Amino acid sequence: MSDKGPSEDLEGELLEAARAAGILDLLAGRTLRPLAMAQALGLRERPLASLCDALAALGHLAGDADEGFYLPPAQGAGPGGPRADILGMEDWGVFSRDTILEGLRRPLGELPTRALRGEAVETAVNLARQRFPKAREVLVVGDPTGVVEGGFRRAGFRVSVVSGTPGPELLGNFGLVALVEVTAHRGWQENSMLFFSATRCLARHGGLGVLDWVRDTGFGATLVQLALSLQGDSGTVSSELDFRMWMKSAGLVGIVFHPLSPAGLQLILAQKGGRG
Repeated sequence: MSDKGPSEDLEGELLEAARAAGILDLLAGRTLRPLAMAQALGLRERPLASLCDALAALGHLAGDADEGFYLPPAQGAGPGGPRADILGMEDWGVFSRDTILEGLRRPLGELPTRALRGEAVETAVNLARQRFPKAREVLVVGDPTGVVEGGFRRAGFRVSVVSGTPGPELLGNFGLVALVEVTAHRGWQENSMLFFSATRCLARHGGLGVLDWVRDTGFGATLVQLALSLQGDSGTVSSELDFRMWMKSAGLVGIVFHPLSPAGLQLILAQKGGRG
């Protein structure tokens, strides 16, 4: 067993993958965009760009995908930087050096499902119950590991679960609908329709809760994007603006973002507006 902390293990795997792929040597004394690096090294551009984003967040690279990445004078993140984020996160062991290298060369297919932290789920359930105290029945959408379903059941809710977009047979039945990590695998228009369908499942003045990663709010969101690109998924981690637009278009009001971890996991709560 390693005597290093989880942040050092993960950071080391990311750095070793970049070194073994030739990325660090290629950037010596130059600034390159991901496309140029991918062509020079014979690698896939999208996961290469995501890996460089992660290394830039950790201080091992500088720049960005638009202007190009380069090696900074001094490498490594300072105290209180992304390392602090990683320590509060779940098991990210899927990001081994060899897995990353393989994903840079070819799509990996679906990676192992990572369970959300139990305390984050408990906090999310409590926040939803405080915001919507009259809700008794909840529809959980997504949640492949069942951890969110379990959290609501322990809190005394009656729970129904669907894996995809809710159908018309569920319309108007629920005081609360929870969307759990479902947006990254869908396109923008598909997510817009998902939020519309989920809102139609709410009873009058019911609440929608979204438990998901939000872009540019923590290192965990960067890692989720890396996982998507390694497995060949065309999806992307969405921004706060994306979530607000989907919710407003669906007729939801009172949108509030609740950070659940410094890594970028958030609970977004909103209420069904109007007379329906």
